[in-house]
Amino acid sequence: MQAGPLPGSSVTRGTERLPMEDLLTQNTSVLIADDHRLVVDAVSMALRTEPDFSIRTAASLPDVLAALAQEPVGLVLLDGSVAQISC
Repeated sequence: MQAGPLPGSSVTRGTERLPMEDLLTQNTSVLIADDHRLVVDAVSMALRTEPDFSIRTAASLPDVLAALAQEPVGLVLLDGSVAQISC
């Protein structure tokens, strides 16, 4: 049995809200940002089952910013601890 989106689930892209099914039918670049390698590996493995996803990873905020500057992505999965900035 192949996993799919939950019925009625959606994702926000900019100001537009798209059904998750629409996201899965497009070739989407996904950036997974987490400072725990095990989490990155597990999420990457799960998403790689979807042929339309191109997976990229980052372990720190500078890595995230560099990845986004290099090439835009369609979806960012961001761990809250990676997003924290010390002032």
